[in-house]
Amino acid sequence: MKKNELFLSVILTVCFLSAEPASAQSKSTKQKNLMVGEWFPLNTSKGGLGAGHTFNEDGNFITVNGAYVAINYKLEGDTLVMIFPGAPENKQKVEITSTKLIFSNNGENIELTRIAGDNNAGIIGKWTGDHHTGAKQIMDFTASGDLYLSVQMSSVPGTYEINGDIVELLGETNSSYQWSVKGDSLTLKAIANEKSYKFVRLK
Repeated sequence: MKKNELFLSVILTVCFLSAEPASAQSKSTKQKNLMVGEWFPLNTSKGGLGAGHTFNEDGNFITVNGAYVAINYKLEGDTLVMIFPGAPENKQKVEITSTKLIFSNNGENIELTRIAGDNNAGIIGKWTGDHHTGAKQIMDFTASGDLYLSVQMSSVPGTYEINGDIVELLGETNSSYQWSVKGDSLTLKAIANEKSYKFVRLK
């Protein structure tokens, strides 16, 4: 076999041998990327306690324990109307600037600072500030009228590994889940007890 033919044969052999692993690697990356982002828990206790997750592309994640409430809202002039599940509408006067959201309540002002979103988008975006409990609160207002409110209590770092439709969360405690992402919804079904947890992606 001539030298050029031998070189071409080796190149083709390497290409064929590496084709399947590359495809598998691409699939694994695609699966992992579906989970990347910040996820707000929709399954909480009666008191609103739950755990949100933020998955990074590098295989690290953070679990934030705290109080989580998904609310509907509407803005009527300078009045924010918040509709809590199973409760009467809550109305508060608000002042909105490009970077500040100020609530007025019984002569007291509560000020939140914008941490995400377009400065010209009004109330839409993510805001943070001190909660009356002393913890940090985050309000994420969407254009569709959803408000995701969280009061963070503690955070726990960890790593995660995906193998097909199974994800392992590795940290202080290890747990495995069957996972699926549809649009902005994430479902984790615990392998141990088959309990399902649902999340919505925050943008």
